[in-house]
Amino acid sequence: MSFDSVNLTSALVQVAEAHNALHHLRGTLQPMRALKATVTRGKLAALSRKRRLVLATFQLGDLELEQDVPQYGFPVELELCNFDSFELLRESGLTPDIALFRSHQFWQVDGNYNIQGLANAPHHASDCLNLLWLWDHHHAFELSGKMALLADIVLPMHETGADYLKIFNDMVFSAVPAASAQWGGPRFVAEVFREHARIERSDRLYGGFVGYSGFQRNQFISHCMAAFPDHALVLLPPTQARDIRHFGVASRRERLIEWMSYKCSLVCALTEDIPIRIIDGLLAGQIPLVPNNLNGFDRLISPALQAELPIVRYDPYDVPSVGAAWRTAIALYDRAGPAGAERRHRYALEHHMPKHRLVDIVSTVLNSARIFADGEDRP
Repeated sequence: MSFDSVNLTSALVQVAEAHNALHHLRGTLQPMRALKATVTRGKLAALSRKRRLVLATFQLGDLELEQDVPQYGFPVELELCNFDSFELLRESGLTPDIALFRSHQFWQVDGNYNIQGLANAPHHASDCLNLLWLWDHHHAFELSGKMALLADIVLPMHETGADYLKIFNDMVFSAVPAASAQWGGPRFVAEVFREHARIERSDRLYGGFVGYSGFQRNQFISHCMAAFPDHALVLLPPTQARDIRHFGVASRRERLIEWMSYKCSLVCALTEDIPIRIIDGLLAGQIPLVPNNLNGFDRLISPALQAELPIVRYDPYDVPSVGAAWRTAIALYDRAGPAGAERRHRYALEHHMPKHRLVDIVSTVLNSARIFADGEDRP
């Protein structure tokens, strides 16, 4: 497509009209946002007066969280209970002080989402602070907006595509980035890695992708598959399965061992978000090939650390650039061998598991509670 073929004036008019529509929607929802923010500030202030807190979480993929997170050393005693669904929390009879909902927990096997549990949460425990960790807000706009309306506090996963959430909720906190959760807790992952540390690894370019409709990534992955015939890339149509079940692997252990059988993997985001597979690749000892347009990535992993691990960058949607990055990654892997794989694995294990994100979330909530409690004391 040439520049001459784009009617820039018409396109910018459409952008302006969309912006004005969002501004109008924000104004329309302002009374509801203000009321909800007042309630949320009251809940935060109430938390600051408690010396023991119960935190309920849902489907975080780490069976060791209930043991690990409370040991962090918060200024209050913390009990964490992880549930597979809101319905199981309700049936348990537990009344949490804080509930952390994850957007993916509402996914149904027919491909739709049922967010009734999030809507029902205030009726189950009216004083509970309901947090929402959104994972797909950078492309699932309608669903994410509706969920943001229902939560007390919104935690986007990505810096990309987060500003519009403030139309629906005044309490949109800073992004809480991805963590590796597809294989389980850190002790289980470390055990599997240790058992297979000397596994023979292939040079083939590895990566599994789902062809979500309407994204440039689909064509790019297809072009990579054509350009590198001896690849281990997979592009599947959307299915009625999620996460590791997309790829027909029987267990988390087998999936991790599969990742460990390759030296490097290709990362390509749907937009400019930070994909979880970067962390998954590091945890498996791989060298990830990462596009250089990911918003916030250099804050998550510094450029100096990227060079040390290493992580190899490439120009987005540029197949020759991927080829050059692939060759570089193989050479770097071979130079450091299993010791380099262990270094990458330890780094991800010690910094980018679900427990690390939960510690950040709880710390942020406790700090906000203290701030709003201080505000109550002012005349």
